[in-house]
Amino acid sequence: MFSRLSVDLLRILLSLALLLTAVLQFGILPWLSGVLAAELPAEAFMRWPILLLAIAGLACVEVALVCTVRLLGMTRRGEVFTPRSLRWVDGIIGAFLAASAVCMGTLIYQSFTVGGPPAWTLLLLLGVISGIGMGLLMGVMRSLLVQATTLREEMDLLEERPACEDGGWPAAPRSMRSTRAVRPDRFPGEGARRDRAAPC
Repeated sequence: MFSRLSVDLLRILLSLALLLTAVLQFGILPWLSGVLAAELPAEAFMRWPILLLAIAGLACVEVALVCTVRLLGMTRRGEVFTPRSLRWVDGIIGAFLAASAVCMGTLIYQSFTVGGPPAWTLLLLLGVISGIGMGLLMGVMRSLLVQATTLREEMDLLEERPACEDGGWPAAPRSMRSTRAVRPDRFPGEGARRDRAAPC
């Protein structure tokens, strides 16, 4: 009960963050860029390139938020360990890498025009490093999700297989069988009995 309540609360908070990001993207930033262009006419030519880069960066944040909300919904329904969840993880990875590329593009553009204050440059460098690092981290998490999904499918397949006619259990999937050899001197005849039971 607490877990489902936490998931619902987190989905609400992320939805509010998505709404605020959209307001910032299409309302506040265009107005703020116009005010700065009027106050700094010498740098007014940078208004639209920087604005477009900022909108693109916020779009990456929105994609990551949407994918996270969808993953939380699948978690609430107990469907996160399915191949369908991988597309949303891929979306988060792509959003992180795209945000890193936007920060790098902003640094390159400002290096050829007018550089910002040191704090702004440091923030952009932090965005580049953080985007690449989070993308790599999500790649590792994706590989773990693939392994967990494969194990879940094999367990479901094992539960759905009918029992043998003699009342025994069917053989486990190949990937779940132990590769450890049985010592014949310790358990005589055990290997032969397992070979006879394996085809079932």
